Amino acid sequence: MALALSGLAAAAVATPPNLILSAEYAEPTRRYPHGVLGDDIEWGAL
Repeated sequence: MALALSGLAAAAVATPPNLILSAEYAEPTRRYPHGVLGDDIEWGAL
């Protein structure tokens, strides 16, 4: 079992990280009527 876990850890280290450079909100929705942040439109996807 320890050998399997060490192989898994080595695979994780060898994998390059995914770099996220930006993100945008998409799919405006009114399904959440609370307006908690002061606006009427909430976003359904990121």
